[in-house]
Parts: sequence; C-alpha cells; structure tokens
Amino acid sequence: MTTLRARFDGKALILLDPPPDLPRDVELEVDVRSTSEPRVGSPRALLDAVRRPPHVSRETVDEMEKLIAESMRPAEFRGAFDDVAGDTEARG
Repeated sequence: MTTLRARFDGKALILLDPPPDLPRDVELEVDVRSTSEPRVGSPRALLDAVRRPPHVSRETVDEMEKLIAESMRPAEFRGAFDDVAGDTEARG
C-alpha cells in the first residue's frame, strides 16, 4: 500500500510529493482522509476523540477504584418470590 499526500484544487488532486512508481493506465482505489484538524463538534472530531486512547491520570484511576470499593455491597441470596411463598403458606 502506498500513501500519497495531495491537495484538492476543486477539480483534481495535486500531489505534494514526487509521484511514486505506480502502474500507468490502471484504475486505483483512493481513500481520502484530511490531515488538517477537524472542526470542533464535527462528526470527524467525534470519531477522532473516540478512537484516541483516554488520557486519564493515575490519581483519577485511584479515586475511581476507591469509590467503586466503597460502594460494593455483599451479595444477597434471596429469591424474587421468597416473600410471596411465605404469604401463601400462611394462608394455606
């Protein structure tokens, strides 16, 4: 795969670097991707933000883990119908 840098003049792509050795008279597939910064709030800016790894400090991770540990509760082994079964036996 070859990457080409180009500028679009409104009609054609103008290569910014010397042309590579590409076969002549052969149809090529070109993926177009801008190298300039996307407009804030644009779909491309959102996709770029999602694709970048998060930049989270160690302190933030430590605080999050502390809050998770503080909010943990023991597991309950009570069925959803435990109270109902008790009522039925009492009426029995």
